Amino acid sequence: MSSSDSSNNTNNDSIINIGKDDESSVKKRVSPVYQYFTFNDELSRWYCDYCTKDFGDNTSNLWRHIKRTHSEILGESEKTNSNNNEKPTQHGFRKKLLQWVVRDDQPFITIECQEFKNMVKYLWPSVNVPSANTLRRDLSANFEQVKDKVRLELQETPGLLSFTVDAWTIVRIRASPQRRERFQQQCVAIELPELELLPDIKTRWNSTEIMIERALKLRQALHNFTSADRDLKHYLFSDNEWKLIEEIHSLMQYFKICSDYITGQLYPTLAFTIPAYNYLLNKIEDIIDNNNIRIEIKNAATAAKNKIEEYYPTTGGHIYIIATAMDPRLKLQYYDDNDWEAEYILEAKKIVTDIWNNFYKNNIDISQSSDNLEDDLLSHIFKKRKTERDDELKSYFREPTISKSTDVLAWWKVQEANYPNLSKMALDYLAIPATSAPVERIFSSGTDLVTQKRCSLKGETIRELMCLKSWWKLGFNEPIIIKD
Repeated sequence: MSSSDSSNNTNNDSIINIGKDDESSVKKRVSPVYQYFTFNDELSRWYCDYCTKDFGDNTSNLWRHIKRTHSEILGESEKTNSNNNEKPTQHGFRKKLLQWVVRDDQPFITIECQEFKNMVKYLWPSVNVPSANTLRRDLSANFEQVKDKVRLELQETPGLLSFTVDAWTIVRIRASPQRRERFQQQCVAIELPELELLPDIKTRWNSTEIMIERALKLRQALHNFTSADRDLKHYLFSDNEWKLIEEIHSLMQYFKICSDYITGQLYPTLAFTIPAYNYLLNKIEDIIDNNNIRIEIKNAATAAKNKIEEYYPTTGGHIYIIATAMDPRLKLQYYDDNDWEAEYILEAKKIVTDIWNNFYKNNIDISQSSDNLEDDLLSHIFKKRKTERDDELKSYFREPTISKSTDVLAWWKVQEANYPNLSKMALDYLAIPATSAPVERIFSSGTDLVTQKRCSLKGETIRELMCLKSWWKLGFNEPIIIKD
């Protein structure tokens, strides 16, 4: 390990061994970076709670992702940590205790454990540790308060709301931990990362591609391990079979790229549905036309192409067309840039124009002049084009597309003054998620909440815990404490 590596491993990121001796010790994750991720037992991966990225169990990579991609989250945490010098109070202690139970999926009964009480009183002898029932009452009070705030915010949100739903799934447990341990030893022996092989899960998007990608990365270790295991020798891959796996991966990787992007939850995704379909079709056609690709892969690519075309968004699915048009990075220019037929572009423009004229254009009389001299002065200073405001849609289409790195929702917020009605139309359609993946992530976290030690939780309590955990991540309210 280099000095730079060791300097990054602070005490907070270390692994603590808990137990009487080294042989019976159990590894416990204590790094604070794990609070930003959810662990998937099936895939042995940490999934970011704020985007679609997933990682192995390496705290350096997890910190790097949070700092580079979600620095605003760290900003909130640092602001919270800056108050650490405040004198602790009983009231503040109960708040922190409730946050810990909710955010870390801890059983309520944990706070009644004598060892837990002893530890807390060792740090603060005069503290009064509340009962599990008291904390449950705090939970319900916080849930009702934040629920009212969420309801009010939804009621005051201009435009339409879009909802998605999901169902629970059953988690399968992989067997043979001894083999997994021996495989990791094999990885160390040939200086490969200590990574686990991942299973293919029918209910998990991209799990086949992830499984293959991991197997290719650990190919040498996998070959050595199966060669040395008598019961696994008949699973040994030949060089030709590995070549086939590489070609399969070359096809499947494009599906993962697209699905990862359109399942995001921090940015509009519906506008990229049609571009994602087109991207896949182009890549698949390249594979079909590639003479160096074996026939089995070409047949699979052809079948994939036929299935994609079967579900391709048509003009009947107008929400996709409108969302693409309302994305200022794309607009209808996207179809021109990708050599679409003029007939289709005209049809797409007609769909957008009809929705605009029938539902949004005349919501506000934006043509009337203002009697406010200050408004008149500001209009002169910022050169608002009053002559174009009779039809916001035409004005919007006349403007060039913007940079691909622009925050689309922030752009529309800034442009509300220029496009008061069109901005409402844009937000109504851009708010529609392309998939139900964001809500699936919330329900998937239920496996961390409803464990064997918490199987008696009532449905109402589960709802309160899951909702509060999600709402607090979004910044709704600090915890409140009810009177005893």
